[in-house]
Amino acid sequence: MFGAFDSMNIEMDFITEETFEMLENIPILTIEGSKHTDMIDRAIIAHCIANKGTLISHDRKFPCYRLYGLKLLEA
Repeated sequence: MFGAFDSMNIEMDFITEETFEMLENIPILTIEGSKHTDMIDRAIIAHCIANKGTLISHDRKFPCYRLYGLKLLEA
């Protein structure tokens, strides 16, 4: 798998202390009437914000995090 990543110029990125700090600081938003508590979603969002990455997703909840610095490419 890692060989395939290399051939496609895809780099692995690991969770950092900055990711955890961002995760603690972004609020749990209420979106469409319910709290967005999905920890995996929130970790991905925090990681992208902390590392100045761009998230590619079609998840309707993610655009709400642009206010907190999320760069998002909606697919």
